[in-house]
Amino acid sequence: MGYNFRDDNPILGPNAAIEMLNGAGAPTLVGVPLVTQATFFSAAAPSAGSTIIFQTPLGVSNASGNPALGSYIFLGASVFYSTASSSGTIRFFHDTGTQAAGTGTAVSASTSLSAAATSGVYIPVSSGLSNANLVYFATDRLSFTLGGTLTGLVNLYVTAYMARVAIQPGGSISF
Repeated sequence: MGYNFRDDNPILGPNAAIEMLNGAGAPTLVGVPLVTQATFFSAAAPSAGSTIIFQTPLGVSNASGNPALGSYIFLGASVFYSTASSSGTIRFFHDTGTQAAGTGTAVSASTSLSAAATSGVYIPVSSGLSNANLVYFATDRLSFTLGGTLTGLVNLYVTAYMARVAIQPGGSISF
């Protein structure tokens, strides 16, 4: 089976598609997803602490064969639960280098997990953050910290939304 890259360069930029040649008819075009969802689930009350939910892929390396998979930007998150905690909270962080989970720059406000169970809560990105805080380069991590009293929190679903962007360190964002 052969593959051709279309509409962009072969490092799978945001406008790229993969043309799958099947030999029996018209080729199939497969788009490269621009938004990635990273999900965490806990059926029982989770422990307070920090968890990494997303790590940007490794950088390009011809020696190890790593392809260029781009940079990402945090778009926000959603939280669902079937039973609320008594006073739990969640907050998202951008961790770089050797920073432990939940010790980097806060990229969202602290959000309560004690409201009555609903169809979900959307957690937006904090306003006023610079590109340096919003864009995740190779090996950067998105983590969240659960705090407060989490007793009673049941069926917690945390979904973070990350978009691929074409940007190099120090550059401007383009989708």
